[in-house]
Amino acid sequence: MDAAAGTLTLLVRGGTEKDLRGRTVVVDVPAGVPVLRNDVAAGLADLRVGDEVAVKARRTGTTVVVQRVSAEGPEDVVEPEPEPTVEPTPEPTVEPAPAPEPTVEPEPAPEPTPAP
Repeated sequence: MDAAAGTLTLLVRGGTEKDLRGRTVVVDVPAGVPVLRNDVAAGLADLRVGDEVAVKARRTGTTVVVQRVSAEGPEDVVEPEPEPTVEPTPEPTVEPAPAPEPTVEPEPAPEPTPAP
């Protein structure tokens, strides 16, 4: 499947075109062609390698015109989000605070004494 190019590569196993059985063919899937995967509307990009694909198409000479694509495949498995890993952080180092400087309060001056 090449969603950008709008093509499917198929191994033909059945259908009315017996000359295509057992051959690998590449078909163009025009924009607007209904695409179903597991009975749900989808796009070409939703198809997976290995899906069983049924194509309704019309063949004119060597041209195959796809009219509808139906695919069946395993349900998409949604992987759970991994649990976040917590990296331990280094223990913070606590530095002791410097001891406060003692404050020296000036002693009050003695009361003035009268001169003799």
